[in-house]
Formats: sequence, C-alpha cells, structure tokens
Amino acid sequence: MEKTEDYNDNHILKKPDNFAQFDCRYVIKGNIINISQLHVGAGGIEAEFSIDNPLIRLKIGNTDVPYIPGSSLKGIFRTEIEKYLKIQEKTYKPEHFQNVCYVYENRNSCNTKEIENICLACRIFGNSQVGSHIIVSDAILDMDKFPGIKNKPGVAINRITGAAQRGAVFPVESLQPGGIFSFELQIINIDLKEDNIITRAIKFLLKKLLEGWIYVGGKRSTGLGNIKIADAKIIEIRPEDLHEFYNIQAIDLLKFLGD
Repeated sequence: MEKTEDYNDNHILKKPDNFAQFDCRYVIKGNIINISQLHVGAGGIEAEFSIDNPLIRLKIGNTDVPYIPGSSLKGIFRTEIEKYLKIQEKTYKPEHFQNVCYVYENRNSCNTKEIENICLACRIFGNSQVGSHIIVSDAILDMDKFPGIKNKPGVAINRITGAAQRGAVFPVESLQPGGIFSFELQIINIDLKEDNIITRAIKFLLKKLLEGWIYVGGKRSTGLGNIKIADAKIIEIRPEDLHEFYNIQAIDLLKFLGD
C-alpha cells in the first residue's frame, strides 16, 4: 500500500510565502571546520594572482581573509536536500514530489508555476517567485588559528590515454585542514518540532553537517572541501519570546536533533 501523510498540517506547504507573519525562527551558530584541504575559488576575480583560481578572500581591515560565501554553502545545502527528496519520492507520493527541482537532472520547472504548486525544495529554499526560509551567512576564517595555505599541484587527465595531459599542470591554492570558520544558519517559519517531510529533510542535512559528510568548493572529486560543524548551538524563538529576546538560551544542536 502506498505510504501517505497529512501534509496539510504544515503551514509552509499551504502557503510557502508566509513571511508576513512570524511563527518561529531557529538560529544555529557554531564553527565550520575543514577536515580536508579546502578550495573555494575566486575565479577570474583576482587575476593578479599567478596561480590557477586562487581562494576567494574578504578584506577585513588590512588582511585578506579566506571565507566561504553563504551562497556557496546554501547551494550545497539545497543540493543535499534535493537528493533527500528524490530518495523519498520512492516512498511518498503526494503531488508536491512531482518534478522536484533537482540540480543533477537540470530540472527547475517551479519558476513557471503558481506559488502554491511549487515543489518542496523551492518551498524551503525559494526561487525567483518566493523567498527562502533558509538564510546562510558567509563563513569567515578565524585568522588566529590559521592553518596555512599551500599550492596543491593540479593536472588535467587525458580521458582516452588516462595519462596526464601534456602541459596541463597547474597550481591550485588550497587552505590546509583545520581551519575554523564562523557559521550561522537561520530557519524562518519552519517548525522543527513538527514531524513532516520538510523538517525531516532539514534535520537530515544538519546531521550530515555534524557528522562531516558535506563537501563544499572546488576539486571535490579529489577529496577537497570536506567540512563539518562543531560547537553548534541552536536558539529557538517564538512570538511569545520576543519580549524576553535577550534571555533566550541556546542549546546543543545534537541534543536538539536527538538520535
């Protein structure tokens, strides 16, 4: 028998653009640690560097500090949730699973749909018609615990011969393992204490982050970009809490998520 759920009890499914009201907000703060070397490239923006695609940097005072743009993190988070929803498609068959936007299938049909008919991924992360319920801030490297930067040799492989392409050797700038970045993620008007497909997808992502199963940046196929979050705390804010906003206590994220 096909498994179904009562999805109508989730306000984000009924009205994904419900930003005119405040139901709840979760703020997750902690540190991102790069377990492996990390390369988030600046592309052609900093052409004065002599290496191929240098690390993207943010000028803070007189220092150029490597960072991970919030847009890069959010893109990876969305991809992970899209993959989760595609897996769940095999079990659950409500209409919102039909044609879920999925980067690996180059599928993004929701920009032409009415808001109430957009897919689950767009209901969480937004699209050109509706805002995102997820806000991800830039992650800035703590320069007091700077692990160092090295140029990792890169080489293009000839897919026919399997050997290195002649003359196609290039240096790639990468941050060494052990960098500590600030991390903040906000979840707006999605109640993580409810049990539905959207909250399960978000909790799945958060657990992958805690366990170190997320990769970000370039050269991921060669092992770069493995990250995890550490010392993560979560703050839950409800309308009735606003008058005591500064007294709200953060709790450990893993404890909040449970087993």
